[in-house]
Amino acid sequence: MQDNLAKETVNKSAQIVESPFSSNFVRLSWIEWLITLVIVLVVVFILPFVWASEEQFNYTDDFRLPYKLGEDYELYERLCKEVSRGYDNIVVGDSVVWGQFVESSQTLSHHLSVLSGKKFANMGIDGLHPIAAYGLIKYYGRDIKNKNVYLHFNFLWISSSASDLQTDKEVRINHPGLIPQFFPKISCYFAPFSVRLGTVLNRFCDFCGWVRHIQLVYLQNDEPDISFVRWFVSHPYQNPFAGMNTRLGSLFEGVERKKQAVEAKEGLKRDLPFVEIDKSLQWKYFMKTIEILQERQNKVFVIAGPFNEHILNKQSFDALSKIKSDIEKNLLEKKIKSYIAEVLPEDYFADPSHPIARGYEYLAKEIVKRIE
Repeated sequence: MQDNLAKETVNKSAQIVESPFSSNFVRLSWIEWLITLVIVLVVVFILPFVWASEEQFNYTDDFRLPYKLGEDYELYERLCKEVSRGYDNIVVGDSVVWGQFVESSQTLSHHLSVLSGKKFANMGIDGLHPIAAYGLIKYYGRDIKNKNVYLHFNFLWISSSASDLQTDKEVRINHPGLIPQFFPKISCYFAPFSVRLGTVLNRFCDFCGWVRHIQLVYLQNDEPDISFVRWFVSHPYQNPFAGMNTRLGSLFEGVERKKQAVEAKEGLKRDLPFVEIDKSLQWKYFMKTIEILQERQNKVFVIAGPFNEHILNKQSFDALSKIKSDIEKNLLEKKIKSYIAEVLPEDYFADPSHPIARGYEYLAKEIVKRIE
């Protein structure tokens, strides 16, 4: 009797082990797998386009990408499409173009519009160094075609080997999602392989860009990198998409908080080890950006500077003067029109590279003289 019970127990155990599925598994038929695949494809490929068509904002003169959405490249791509339909003149660059210390009605693009009688669009982004600008235009600025593009170069990005991204030490890099991830190698960029691979995939995946857009527009508050899970845990009873039709428009229309000018320290001169343009990685990518824009039938006008040269010691002042001369020669050889900003009055600056409203107006007058 006991032997029979033992054999029966062993047989039942064997049956349990050999069973490929248990009660915790769901086995889909091939039709159910097909339905699942269709649903996933609809979400991944169609939802971003449907969302973009429903999420409305009216781009008007003097609008600029909201400061907090500086890494929303999906939105920047949509802006390029919008701007290309209504503007023939587009200004591209970093926070100097964006207008770090001025209101949207005091920026370079605004003064250019007023003085020239033509419409200029402000497509500046804070922290957009030339290497990042190359990635932005290459992957997200495809709709900028057959336009007059005013491309700004900030001397701040070649003020040291670290700024030029040529140091072997790890440094904080603005817009890492736009720089080359594998080739050529950026020596101061230490992101792991998984991050680099994910960044490359994001450039070609509309769904990934849409997810990032949702995070920045609807979830971001004090935490710029908050995830969906963390947000819903912190806000269990809130709908993040409440007011969807007005949220993005309010970000554009809201008054951007401008920074306060940096107080200059009298008598203190800076020693900045500027990188010559023939050795500069940033300048190399600046020229590559020009090539991409020209391939898309754009007419490129380069604006180099200004820089508050009053704060430099003699060695740095002379080095920057030579760089300005080399840039002018370089652009002339390639038949690229340009304005290399001369030395502006010191009180026209808020910090080493950002003008105040009077500085922008002065720059616009000089640029208009050259384009007319």
